[in-house]
Amino acid sequence: MLKKLRWRFIGVATVSVALVLLLLIVGINLFFRIQNNRNADGMLRLIARHEGTIPSYSEEMGPRQFGQPTFTPETPFDTRFFTVWLNDSGEIVQTQMEHIHAVTGENVAEYLSRAVSSGRAYGYVEQYRFYRCEEYDQTLYVFLDCFRNQSMTRNLLWISFALAFAVLAGASILVFLFSKRAIAPMVKSMERQQRFITDASHEIKTPVTVIGSYASLMVMEDPENEWAGAIEKETGRLSTMVNDLVRLSRWDEERPFVDKERFSLSEAVWDLLPTYQKLAESNGHVMELKIQDEVCMNGDEGAIQNAVSALLENAVKYAVPDSAITVELDTKRKSAWIRVSNLCDLPADTDPERLFDRFYRADPSRSRGSGGSGVGLSLSRAIVEAHGGTVHARIDGERIVFEIVLPI
Repeated sequence: MLKKLRWRFIGVATVSVALVLLLLIVGINLFFRIQNNRNADGMLRLIARHEGTIPSYSEEMGPRQFGQPTFTPETPFDTRFFTVWLNDSGEIVQTQMEHIHAVTGENVAEYLSRAVSSGRAYGYVEQYRFYRCEEYDQTLYVFLDCFRNQSMTRNLLWISFALAFAVLAGASILVFLFSKRAIAPMVKSMERQQRFITDASHEIKTPVTVIGSYASLMVMEDPENEWAGAIEKETGRLSTMVNDLVRLSRWDEERPFVDKERFSLSEAVWDLLPTYQKLAESNGHVMELKIQDEVCMNGDEGAIQNAVSALLENAVKYAVPDSAITVELDTKRKSAWIRVSNLCDLPADTDPERLFDRFYRADPSRSRGSGGSGVGLSLSRAIVEAHGGTVHARIDGERIVFEIVLPI
């Protein structure tokens, strides 16, 4: 459990750093993309204002306004663009291509067609940003070569991801190295809690055993003494609860099963069924069995039987009278699936997953009559998770279904 807690801490910290880096990358690259488009649009409007030509530097001198492009003495010589004039019928009247070398007449017709079909005033056609100006008697399209800006944007994106990956890797290593220290207070608290449960349980066992022995002697001497019988019953229940708490504490450890063996899960389940079939029949239930043969797994056979027993015992105790209890074992996706289901009359607002909480009972009126310790399902979950599996409960119509999934 402590190992799982540490890895969960590492995972949460790594994912948090990754999300922050992702937001940072998106924000930076989005800002530069918007800024490049804004500069390009400013240059396009500047060219359109001068009827398809780029002005000299002297004409544009003065303080730069927001949204205007950066203009230097080299700008007229560095800017690559071409313009197309259209009449009212959409026919090309004039083209100006003296400021660009990579575009031919065929390219102009293709780029213009794609720009016109887009129906937008601003947009991209491959590496060219275009602008449609309708302030004159004729329609003017200005195409600006943005290859360098696009290349810089792509390079910035790749560099950002590379740096983010390096930062994430470094942060993950640091989180891994310092994770033990970060969860150390919680680990100490859990270890103290487990030690307290174990020590207290051992201390409680002796007086409980003595009280139970005296109560048994009193019952033997006077079978009609209902007080002695009640004491004997409750001490037995308390002894069972103490033993369950000790086992639950052990299964919450990091490595509760040191020596795992290969065993037949099918045979382990079959061995449990006769006892619970008799209990079910005595309570008016019928067990419907669908057990797949030759299902094997690695683990502690006795512990797995305890986990399945908790589900079977729960079904026998709480199934609706004269209803069927279904027990299934099959395999799917390299996992063994054990299902125990029965009709139930749980309150409508019951959360099935809360049934695995220690000492939780969906119907408090049954807390004494059931005779259980209140930790059976918690033990089942602890055992299954210690084997690398999962156990869940769900409501399916009027039936409650418990599912154990174990790796095989």
